[in-house]
Amino acid sequence: MAEQPKPCHSIGIQWGFFWWQESSYGWIGGSGVQPPPSGETVLFSDNFNDNSFDTVKWGKYEKNTGILQEANQRLEQANPADGDQTMAYTKQSYNVKGTKGGYITAKLVNNNISEVGIMFFNTLITTQFPTADPASNGIFLSMSKGGGYLRMYKRVAGANTVLYTGTYKASSVIKIEISELNVLGLYVDDVLVFSVDWMFAWTTGYVYLHGVGWTTFVGIDYHDDFKVANYT
Repeated sequence: MAEQPKPCHSIGIQWGFFWWQESSYGWIGGSGVQPPPSGETVLFSDNFNDNSFDTVKWGKYEKNTGILQEANQRLEQANPADGDQTMAYTKQSYNVKGTKGGYITAKLVNNNISEVGIMFFNTLITTQFPTADPASNGIFLSMSKGGGYLRMYKRVAGANTVLYTGTYKASSVIKIEISELNVLGLYVDDVLVFSVDWMFAWTTGYVYLHGVGWTTFVGIDYHDDFKVANYT
């Protein structure tokens, strides 16, 4: 039985500036090896425990009958009908890579609606999903009960490309990491499931937490324990 994949900061088999790690997901690789971080600096975090949506740090977008609210000590994405959309977006941009690498993380719970996810785009888009902008650039992750998958995409000049497809889970802690050596890593419940070289010249952008109602996949799901941090 192949061992579980190790974090991007651990070395499986190393040749020059490339590393490969055998795992239950196959062979995971990336350009360069980043040493283990000694600590981190939190750029922005919100555990949503005060049940008060912080309009200084967050903005919101709601489509049709969708309602985004901080309640029950979580960020609720209420999408009661087909076509509903909800989204929280950071009003400030963050350099996720920093000087020694960094990450975005949040807990995603998807028991009812079609999709919950995380987006990271280099422009602030407030009147629609960034994925609806014909010129947008970024990455986005979808945990989709409606589609039955976990999927990560890149979006370049409005065109989507699937980077990774995995198994749908009703509840997962997601971490999206950009390492010091420009490797994008996707962690699900602290397990590295995918990595690839970062594909953009920028590493500073805005974070979006979204939810979608589609056909019969409607109701309330949520995000929790959100954080953006740089390694030190």
